[in-house]
Amino acid sequence: MTRISLTLLIAGMAVLSHAARVNLFEENTYECADGTPIAMIDINGLDHTKPHVVMRELTHKVGGHFSQQTFEAEKRKLQDLDLFTDITVTCEPFSESINDMLGAPDEPVPEPVAVAQTEEPSPYTDTLSSFVTQLTSNTDALSSVFSTLSTESDSLSAFVERFPTVTDELSSIVSQLASNTDSLAALISRLSSDIGTLSAVASSPATSSKIAEKKVVQNASGTSYLSAAHSLNAVKLVYHVKEIFRWIPSPAGKKTDRDGFMIGLALANLNILGEDIRAEVQYRTSVDPFFDNNEYAFYASSPYFLGLPVGWNFEFLRTNSWDDIRGFRDASWLVSLDVNWKLIPHFSILGKTAYRYLEGGPEHLPEFGLGVAVDFRDSEIDTRKGIYFESMVSHMGFREMNDEHYTEFLEDARAYYSFGPFVTGATALVRLRPGHVRFYDYFYHGGANTFRGHESSSKRLGEHEALVNLEERFVLLERRSASLWGINFFYGLQLVAGLDGSLLWNKGTPGWKNYEGAVYGGVHLVIPALDRIRFEVGYSPDHGEPVFHIGLFEKTTSARWRSR
Repeated sequence: MTRISLTLLIAGMAVLSHAARVNLFEENTYECADGTPIAMIDINGLDHTKPHVVMRELTHKVGGHFSQQTFEAEKRKLQDLDLFTDITVTCEPFSESINDMLGAPDEPVPEPVAVAQTEEPSPYTDTLSSFVTQLTSNTDALSSVFSTLSTESDSLSAFVERFPTVTDELSSIVSQLASNTDSLAALISRLSSDIGTLSAVASSPATSSKIAEKKVVQNASGTSYLSAAHSLNAVKLVYHVKEIFRWIPSPAGKKTDRDGFMIGLALANLNILGEDIRAEVQYRTSVDPFFDNNEYAFYASSPYFLGLPVGWNFEFLRTNSWDDIRGFRDASWLVSLDVNWKLIPHFSILGKTAYRYLEGGPEHLPEFGLGVAVDFRDSEIDTRKGIYFESMVSHMGFREMNDEHYTEFLEDARAYYSFGPFVTGATALVRLRPGHVRFYDYFYHGGANTFRGHESSSKRLGEHEALVNLEERFVLLERRSASLWGINFFYGLQLVAGLDGSLLWNKGTPGWKNYEGAVYGGVHLVIPALDRIRFEVGYSPDHGEPVFHIGLFEKTTSARWRSR
């Protein structure tokens, strides 16, 4: 995940623009009712993002029916992409040619398949004829069309059956056609030219007596046409999105428990080639003291690879700084790649590989890992409901190459539940490392990303760790979109309070002497790219005084960083 720091800048922009929020889609808005048939899906507002990036996240399908609950789930998925400030949907009147509705090409008209005609007249001929009769000024061409259709009662019955129940809609259609003879003539002309296609569709052999059954017929070239008739009140479902700014030349900072605040410069693109690939190059240095700890980084990630649901995260990191917690000069190079293959919905296979070079130390440190994840969260960002569980086994180093070699067993569990504006979250992270772990890879606790009861220090180190958390959030201000100086972004505000638990130990089984607890509270500002900025005050009875922390991203994310 990229670590782009827009922190205080976006915080100020959010406050300034709160009063100036506008509704992006007040004009030409059509409300969507549950159960409305969908004849077409369109996306409005994509300037840089390719349509398939949005379409692959949608659950609604052409031929299905609209559901507000489904849209809310889709909206959460699209928010996860971190590409859009606002996402809304409208249901607009749908009007296309017969060939377009059937998915048939305009030219050439395919040859119909020869089939036996139904000898008995359609039981719905009278109903259909009453509709045709109302268009008296164009009876010749139109009668030819409907005459052909009416003889194919087996294919047309589901369509005609709706006629007695939609007389108001039919009257409206007829009224509009009668008042616009030019459009009507064009429609009739098109219907006449499409008679071959209609005949091919309508004359498909019946394989069942069920009225609502759908059939597919083949023309001479092997093209398929769906014979199910479109509902008279089907709509075009339009998703309206507003894209977040892509290029971000900005200050690049992060807050780690080891180095404190780091500032620098970064150039990021949140949507390379419109394919939801984000990349960032950056330079950072520590604030206290200046230029003592330096970091050069390149990050790139995407939830898809070549159209496959294989998320990946690539990281290149050069560090040259004094690690005052572990007490050594960290001069290292790191290249790592994490992959997340969504094999089936809610289930993923995880893999990772990394290579680290430590100057003046053990030098070469390869790492390989494999795991699985079960994910039923409604959203990866700002989760409101659902569970997540991950289990991974990794191996670091080789006995023949260096004196550090161990196996890591990682368990990461998270559960969330919402009730009105209240969101309850419970998380646990456990990492066990049997083997030979050197001091430069010891875990430490203390700070915004691990344990908020005190600052990090060399007094809290261990080979194994467990972090537990129970947090209650109150959504004070739901996510809102805004634009300032041409920069599109969103923001939200949440009040938080919670409990932190920490276990650090080296060998054997941990005891109460290895445990620490703390309470904390604060405010979270929800923003793009960083997920959130956390302003929190923690208190641990073992230390006796409150500590103020500022953190970026969810703690469940930052706690997994190699240098957190």
